[in-house]
Amino acid sequence: MTTTQNDHQPAPAPQRTRLQQALTGVVATTVTPYNDDLSLDLPALKRNAELISQHSDVIVPLGNTGEFYNLSLEEVKTVMGAVVETVAGRIPVVVGVGYASPIMLDLALHAQAVGADAVMVHQPVHTHVSQEGLLRYFTDLCDRLDIAVIPYVRNSDIVTDATLAQAVKHPNMPSVKYAARDLRAAYRLAQATRDEDVVWVNGLAETWAPVFAAAGMPGFTSGLVNAAPHLSSELRDALRAGNTAEIDRLVALLRPFEDLRSRHNHAYNVPAVKEACAQLGLSGRAVRAPLTEMPEADRAEVTTILRDWGML
Repeated sequence: MTTTQNDHQPAPAPQRTRLQQALTGVVATTVTPYNDDLSLDLPALKRNAELISQHSDVIVPLGNTGEFYNLSLEEVKTVMGAVVETVAGRIPVVVGVGYASPIMLDLALHAQAVGADAVMVHQPVHTHVSQEGLLRYFTDLCDRLDIAVIPYVRNSDIVTDATLAQAVKHPNMPSVKYAARDLRAAYRLAQATRDEDVVWVNGLAETWAPVFAAAGMPGFTSGLVNAAPHLSSELRDALRAGNTAEIDRLVALLRPFEDLRSRHNHAYNVPAVKEACAQLGLSGRAVRAPLTEMPEADRAEVTTILRDWGML
């Protein structure tokens, strides 16, 4: 039997959708601004979405940075609508959903109705789960929606590699936000699904971006984008250009802020971002319990960082 030159060539990579292509860039996870009485500050939310849309590739309201679990279900729906209305199709909107399956479906259907491009499913917080149940949790939602479903994985011991590799075979699951601190698992997943129509997103922000990009996850989420969106897009561009010197400069510049967010077992993750926004006059610093605002002594560190970034 005669073989041709192409007999042993790998299959061509799947054609990426607009959403998938956007997910290889800056995936901006937004804060949810509050007034002093802790009610939603919708004007600030919309200003924030407008600023982010000018520098980022995807906008994600209602993630952990957006205090998803601190909002009522009606507030979740209000935030969805406000962000979709503000960006008006200029960049894809991926909104966070979660809780028990019926609540998740109700929120996801609302997201679809108001014009979101996809939903991001928070990793279930149920005390007891099985891998079969997790797979059904994700894929049942895929079956019910016309828009895309993106799982948000924070712990690879809870949502295993095998479950994820099976879940992404669903045609309505074009991407996964992967925020487990396990580079070997990240690389294995990217390798194992290379022929699937799936984009893996680094869910651990800018300082992890170079190593996750090398593992096959070029897109990265960002919380600091709420305060300094230009720095996130500069890192994206440096990664795409392979500009090692610029990558190193930006990671070193951004590391103090990300280290601050990690302090006290990540208790400052959201308050540090809101503090930066407050000092820049973008929105207030208020957070809801069980979070607390940063104390005065630590606010000075944010001031120093913003000055180092040339923003104060």
